[in-house]
Amino acid sequence: MDGYNQSSQVVHLDITKKGEETITPDDQSISSLQINFDFSCRFSYHLIQLRDLQNVSTEIHPSVTPKSVCISQEKLNSGDEAREIILKALESWPVRDFEREDLIQIVFHRTNEIAKSVSPNRNFVFVHVHVKVSRLRVVDERVIFNRILQQSMEENCKMVPASDSSVESLEKKRLEYDGVESCTICLSEFYQGSEVVTRMPCSHVFHENCIKKWLKTSHYCPVCRFKMPTS
Repeated sequence: MDGYNQSSQVVHLDITKKGEETITPDDQSISSLQINFDFSCRFSYHLIQLRDLQNVSTEIHPSVTPKSVCISQEKLNSGDEAREIILKALESWPVRDFEREDLIQIVFHRTNEIAKSVSPNRNFVFVHVHVKVSRLRVVDERVIFNRILQQSMEENCKMVPASDSSVESLEKKRLEYDGVESCTICLSEFYQGSEVVTRMPCSHVFHENCIKKWLKTSHYCPVCRFKMPTS
C-alpha cells in the first residue's frame, strides 16, 4: 500500500445444510446423492476520502445476484467438472481470483463433510453458501492532487482544467471484465461487474472522484494524453 491509497478486505464464508429429502424424478432414477447449492453474496464497500477541510465517508452495498446449481456427489468427487460449475456460479462475486479458488476448495471440503451426514434413504441435500465481503479503502485526495501537479510540471503540460460541461458529460458505466484492473490515478483495483466507473471519450475508465479531481487541474487523460475541451 502507498501513502495515499490504503485498502483492506475481509471475506467470510458460511456454509449451512438446509435440509435433505427423497425425490423420485418422473423420467429417470437418481444413482447418487444430488447436492443443491444456493449461492448468495453480500458486498459492503466503505470509502473514506481525506480532503483539505473534511473527511468524506461513503458506504455502498452493490447487489450480487444469487445463483443455484445442482451437482451430483459423483461430479463433486471428480473435481474438475464440479469446479467449473461452481466457478461459473461465483464469477460475479467481488473477490480476487485467488480468493475465489480458495472459496471453491472450502466449498468442496465442507460439502463432502455434509454429504457424509445425509441419511441413507435421502438422495437430495440442500446447502446454502453465503459469502460476506467487506472492503475498506482510504484515499488521501490531498496527496493525489499534489502528484497531479508534479506530474504535469515534469511533462511540461500546460495546466488547463477541462470545462465543467465536458466533465459532467462523461459516461458512467458498470464495469464488466475487459482487462482493466485498476484506476490509474489512485491505483486502487476495480471490482468487475459491481463497480460504477467513469469513462473518458478515449475509453479509459477511472473512479468518478479521481477523474473529476484530475480534470479540475489538467485537461489531459492521465493514460493517453487525450485532450478534453477546455472551454
